Amino acid sequence: MNYKKILNIFILATVFAITMISCTKEEIIVAPALGIINLEFGAGHSSDKTIKQGGNIHIGAGIFADEKIKNILVEIYLKDSVKGDWKLKELFTEGYQGAKEVNFHKHVDISYDAKATDYIFSITVEDEKGKKKTREDVLKVMPYDILLKDITYGTASNNDKIAIIGENLNIQGLIKSRESIKNVVVSVSEFIEGEGWKYHIEKEFNYSDKNIKEINLNEKLMITNALKSNKTYDLDIIVQDKNKERVIKSYALTVK
Repeated sequence: MNYKKILNIFILATVFAITMISCTKEEIIVAPALGIINLEFGAGHSSDKTIKQGGNIHIGAGIFADEKIKNILVEIYLKDSVKGDWKLKELFTEGYQGAKEVNFHKHVDISYDAKATDYIFSITVEDEKGKKKTREDVLKVMPYDILLKDITYGTASNNDKIAIIGENLNIQGLIKSRESIKNVVVSVSEFIEGEGWKYHIEKEFNYSDKNIKEINLNEKLMITNALKSNKTYDLDIIVQDKNKERVIKSYALTVK
């Protein structure tokens, strides 16, 4: 989603509305100096506000702060939580601190220990003056069908999280499914403003004739010049079972 364009339209509309009000009522009204707009979250790259246990959730939003952003906090928790309940709290500064407006895009992991129920999803932006703005919504966590764990990927080492153009990216991990696994798709993608998600490299591993429920993943993905050096992309692993249930997990992949 083109958050920056929408953010600029939002600010212009706000200023226009304020000008009209000021002219008619002879009042001075200050436009919002801190805000979160077009918040979306969901499994993979979706915005359906749902996730299965063990999946990772995509979060996107346009965030602005006249006094510059200090940090962005994401929290996921039960409304009536007790000690021992799973919860998430992650603070983001890199790439955002010091900016006045950003396109926030992150993936965070949901534990297999999370309960299959409704969680509170909260995102807070704090500016350099200590002011905060929070948006809350409901995230529905559903029982998992497919488990991905111990995922590692890299080039020089098994888990350096780095890709090199012209070389193979090694991907390893454990996949378990309640039903037979149909296929595994590994892709490299990025979000492009004004265009949406673009998939540069994609490779499918078909297991439909094997009738297996567990895979020790150990595959290679050739990194082509479809990618650019010194950029970070999403490495997506998509697993689908024979009933077309699927899970998507995304990881940050830096190309050198």
